[in-house]
Formats: sequence, structure tokens, C-alpha cells
Amino acid sequence: MKKTQKKSKFDTLKRLIPFYKPYKWEFALDLFFALIMSICALIFPILVRRLLYDVLGDGNVVLSSLLWISAAILGIKILEYAAKYFVTTVGHVTGSKIETDIRMSLFEKLLRLPNSFFDDRKVGDLMSRLTTDLFDITEFCHHCPEELFIAAVKLVGIFCYLITVNVPLTILLFAAMPFIIWFSMIFNRKMRNNWRLNRAKISEINSHIENSLSGIRVIKSFATEAEETEKFLTDNHEFVEIKKKNYRFMGGFQSVTGLLSNLLYVVTAVFGAVLIGRGELKTEDLITYLLYINTLLTTINTLVNFSEQFQQGFSGFSRYCDLMDEPETIFDSPCATELTDISGNIDYENVTFSYSAAVEKVLSDVTLNIKKGQNVAIVGPSGAGKTTLVNLLPRFYDTTGGNIFIDGINVKDVTLKSLRKNIGVVQQDVYIFNGTIRDNIA
Repeated sequence: MKKTQKKSKFDTLKRLIPFYKPYKWEFALDLFFALIMSICALIFPILVRRLLYDVLGDGNVVLSSLLWISAAILGIKILEYAAKYFVTTVGHVTGSKIETDIRMSLFEKLLRLPNSFFDDRKVGDLMSRLTTDLFDITEFCHHCPEELFIAAVKLVGIFCYLITVNVPLTILLFAAMPFIIWFSMIFNRKMRNNWRLNRAKISEINSHIENSLSGIRVIKSFATEAEETEKFLTDNHEFVEIKKKNYRFMGGFQSVTGLLSNLLYVVTAVFGAVLIGRGELKTEDLITYLLYINTLLTTINTLVNFSEQFQQGFSGFSRYCDLMDEPETIFDSPCATELTDISGNIDYENVTFSYSAAVEKVLSDVTLNIKKGQNVAIVGPSGAGKTTLVNLLPRFYDTTGGNIFIDGINVKDVTLKSLRKNIGVVQQDVYIFNGTIRDNIA
């Protein structure tokens, strides 16, 4: 079972790779400058050690060496922040481009999905997938590979250098790292679970707002503003309670990690002082260790945040994949032709339809012949299938059984675009799109 889940997660991530391909050079440059930024951060404590050890170690200041090392430190810092500028700007732009491509593919997919897909979907939930989820995917696409790469370079670089300075102190330093990561992951997992509840509640609130604003005229007509306000107040209160819990976890996380970080400083300083007393370590080396601790702790926080960001981004991309995998049940057949020069004869032959296999048939063996120029009124009680009967003609839904013909041509044998262009529809619920009158009728 675990192998199946792992394969499934890997397969999901593989679907993200094609979105990187158009921007592979920008992404490669982003990682290159991230490497430069990491190397500069690693070199800085080494230069400080050199400054303390070689120049000031015996109490005699060598001006030329002091100037050379100071200039090197300044140059390294300028290079580091120049690289950081590139990573921050170009890296985010690349992530935004990927987000745009993913959003476009999702929007096009939604346009291709049949009406039946939208019958039981909340618009607010779909909006969240197009906005909030995609923002998480953008952060995931840009930050996760970059931050993981930087963390790996720093951890390996620090360990390789410090092990040459003092083996026992380096082992002690890195032995404490798993405990800090473990505590961080515990709080991170709690925050992540609560974050999921937060996202679900935001989706509910969005759906509630969309529902209320769409039906605002009905609300005003029946004077139910107070009831709607009470419902929204309940959702808002539940949202605040979730946020309170989240901030409690966040406070615990920051307090515990801060305490452990300072304990690491104390343990390193005390153990280093013991080694200095034994003559096994120099003061300049201990200062170098303390400088590297700050880099290590920053790297650990990055890895912890990476875990959270990965979960958020991956869950967002998984929801994207769920939508992209929705079957497109209404589409052009391979041999579909354009519907042109029609007269207007319509024939329903033994048409049967149900909205799903588990639902009772709405139409059963309906046969109907409408001649060119005829005016036909379909009358019946609510729920009798009048709207359904009409919706089958432009293939908003496909028949479960039987066929529909226009001038003797099966509607399934023509392209959807040409079919619908030749049919005028006045919907029961009129929707006005944003834009001009021309935009709405053209």
C-alpha cells in the first residue's frame, strides 16, 4: 500500500515537470545564483576566522592583511546579496510564469467540462482552486527546489569544513541537529493539520459569499438579511477559532525552536571553552563555530518550512490534477463535421436520459418531430423534464439512449461549436457578463 502511495505521489510530481521546460534556462540560472549565494554565506565565517587567527592572533595587526581580508569580506557580501537579488526577483517571476501556465490550462479544462460537472460543484471551491491553490503551487515551484538545493549545499559545506577544524565539536554540533528538526517537525505537523482546516473554512466562506451575492435579490425580497448575517457570523467565528489554535501552535513552535537554538549556542560555547582549556581548540575557531551555528539554524528552519511549503504546494497541485483528470464526457467525435446550411427540422427518436445511473430516468423513450418553421411549446409540471429535453439538443448533456437529429444529421456527428452556433438559447436564469452590451450579445 505504501509503495502505491509513493508511486502516486511521484507520478503527481512528474506532471509538474512539463511546466518547467519552457523556463529551464531561467530555472537553471536561479539555481546557479542560489549556489553562489550559498558559497558566499559559507566563505564569510572562514574569512572572519582568517582575520582573527592570522591577523590578530598574536596581537600584532598587519595592516595589509587586514585591508585585504576586509575587502574580501565586503566583496563576498556584495556578491551574496547581488545573487540574492537575482534569486528573489527572477526566481519569483519564473514561478509566476509557471503559475500562469497552470492557471490557463485549468481554465481551459473547466471550459471543456460538461454541465453535469458543475451541477454538484460549488463555485467558491472552484475559485479557491484557481486562486489560493495556485498561489501555493507557485511558491512550491519556485521555493522548494531552490531552498532544498541551498540547504543541501550549506549543510554539506559546513560539515566538510568544520570536521577539518575539530572533530569532537563538529560531531556534537551535528548530533544536536536531529533533535531540533524533530521538535520542529512535531509543531510543524500540528500547524499543517490546522492549516488544512483553515483552508477548508476559507473555501466555505468563499462559497457562502458567492451564494449570498448571487442570490442577493432573493435575500432582499424575503427580508432574510438577518438570517444570512447570522450564518456568516457563525462561519466567521469558526474561522477565528481555527486561527487562534493555529497561532497557539505557532507560538509554541517559535518558543521551542528559539529555546533549542539558544541551548545549542550555550552547549557549543561551553564545550568549546573546555576544549580551549585543554589546548585542543583556539578561540578564533570557537567564534567560527558560533558563526556557523547561525547558518545551520537558518538552514534547519528552511528545511522545516520546506516541509510545510511542500505539503501546501503538493496538496494544491494534487487538487489541480484531480480537476485535470475529470472526464470530458461531451466532445467532438473523430469524424465530426461542421453543421452548415440547416433548414431546422428536429427529430428526437426514442430519447432516454438520466443525470446519473443511480438516479431515476428524467426522460424515457421520448420521440418528437418538429418541422422547419414550427413553434412548439413544451408544457408540464416542475421537474417533468422540460428544460432537460431542450438541453439535450445543443448537447449540454448527452442522451443516455436514443438519438437527436437536425435535418437528418445526428447531433453527435457534428462539431460542438458549429452545433451551438446554429442554436439560439434564452436561459431561465439570465447572466450578464462583465463588459459592454456588445460583449454580451456578440
